[in-house]
Amino acid sequence: MSFGINRLYRLNTTEGTLSWEECNNINRILVNMCPKNVPSTQIQNVCEYLENVLLWRSALPKYRQKLAKILIQLRAEFA
Repeated sequence: MSFGINRLYRLNTTEGTLSWEECNNINRILVNMCPKNVPSTQIQNVCEYLENVLLWRSALPKYRQKLAKILIQLRAEFA
């Protein structure tokens, strides 16, 4: 599992500390992985992260649609 994905826990305790570059790297990793491969300990954090980047449109446009699909899948499978 990528170092970037495992760092998402930081969003719960230190909101806004991920740099633009870190977010873009995380987004790139997420769009290239199956939602079933998200560690169970990170599902809530990944969902919160995706909600934030989609709400604030802080993801690159080329990633937004795929990130939205991943969020929907995670909510459906792990709710």
